[in-house]
Amino acid sequence: MFVMYINELADILHEAGVTVRFFADDLQKYARINNYVDIAVMQNALDQLVDWADLWQLQISITKCNSMHIGRQPPFSIDLKI
Repeated sequence: MFVMYINELADILHEAGVTVRFFADDLQKYARINNYVDIAVMQNALDQLVDWADLWQLQISITKCNSMHIGRQPPFSIDLKI
Protein backbone atom coordinates (compact mmCIF):
# COMPACT_ATOMS: atom_id res chain seq x y z
CA MET A 1 0.00 0.00 0.00
CA PHE A 2 2.89 2.37 0.81
CA VAL A 3 4.31 1.92 -2.70
CA MET A 4 1.02 3.07 -4.20
CA TYR A 5 1.12 6.08 -1.89
CA ILE A 6 4.59 7.22 -2.97
CA ASN A 7 4.42 6.17 -6.63
CA GLU A 8 3.58 9.76 -7.59
CA LEU A 9 6.88 10.89 -6.05
CA ALA A 10 8.86 8.61 -8.37
CA ASP A 11 7.19 10.24 -11.38
CA ILE A 12 7.82 13.75 -10.05
CA LEU A 13 11.52 13.11 -9.43
CA HIS A 14 11.99 11.30 -12.74
CA GLU A 15 10.53 14.32 -14.55
CA ALA A 16 12.92 16.51 -12.55
CA GLY A 17 15.82 14.65 -14.20
CA VAL A 18 17.12 12.35 -11.46
CA THR A 19 17.11 8.57 -11.11
CA VAL A 20 15.04 7.23 -8.24
CA ARG A 21 15.18 3.93 -6.36
CA PHE A 22 12.97 2.89 -3.44
CA PHE A 23 13.98 0.54 -0.64
CA ALA A 24 11.14 -0.25 1.75
CA ASP A 25 10.37 3.18 3.19
CA ASP A 26 13.59 4.82 1.97
CA LEU A 27 14.32 6.72 -1.21
CA GLN A 28 17.58 6.96 -3.11
CA LYS A 29 17.94 9.52 -5.86
CA TYR A 30 21.02 10.15 -7.87
CA ALA A 31 22.34 11.87 -10.95
CA ARG A 32 25.64 12.45 -12.69
CA ILE A 33 26.97 15.89 -11.77
CA ASN A 34 29.29 17.26 -14.44
CA ASN A 35 28.61 20.97 -14.21
CA TYR A 36 26.64 23.61 -12.38
CA VAL A 37 23.53 22.99 -14.49
CA ASP A 38 23.48 19.43 -13.14
CA ILE A 39 23.72 20.84 -9.62
CA ALA A 40 20.69 23.04 -10.33
CA VAL A 41 18.78 19.99 -11.61
CA MET A 42 19.56 18.09 -8.39
CA GLN A 43 18.55 21.07 -6.24
CA ASN A 44 15.28 21.36 -8.16
CA ALA A 45 14.60 17.66 -7.52
CA LEU A 46 15.31 18.17 -3.81
CA ASP A 47 12.94 21.14 -3.76
CA GLN A 48 10.21 19.08 -5.42
CA LEU A 49 10.77 16.28 -2.89
CA VAL A 50 10.34 18.75 -0.03
CA ASP A 51 7.21 20.23 -1.62
CA TRP A 52 5.70 16.76 -2.06
CA ALA A 53 6.50 15.80 1.54
CA ASP A 54 4.96 19.04 2.82
CA LEU A 55 1.83 18.47 0.73
CA TRP A 56 1.34 14.99 2.20
CA GLN A 57 2.49 16.06 5.69
CA LEU A 58 5.44 13.66 5.74
CA GLN A 59 8.71 14.40 7.49
CA ILE A 60 12.06 13.93 5.79
CA SER A 61 14.58 12.41 8.15
CA ILE A 62 17.46 14.84 7.71
CA THR A 63 19.77 12.68 9.85
CA LYS A 64 19.41 9.86 7.31
CA CYS A 65 20.22 12.09 4.32
CA ASN A 66 23.68 11.74 2.77
CA SER A 67 25.55 12.53 -0.39
CA MET A 68 28.31 10.52 -2.00
CA HIS A 69 30.94 11.44 -4.58
CA ILE A 70 32.30 8.76 -6.89
CA GLY A 71 35.17 9.72 -9.17
CA ARG A 72 38.76 10.82 -9.42
CA GLN A 73 38.23 14.54 -9.55
CA PRO A 74 37.25 16.42 -6.42
CA PRO A 75 33.55 17.31 -6.35
CA PHE A 76 32.23 20.73 -7.17
CA SER A 77 31.65 23.01 -4.24
CA ILE A 78 28.07 21.84 -3.79
CA ASP A 79 25.71 23.25 -1.22
CA LEU A 80 22.44 21.38 -1.76
CA LYS A 81 19.75 22.32 0.71
CA ILE A 82 16.82 20.31 2.00
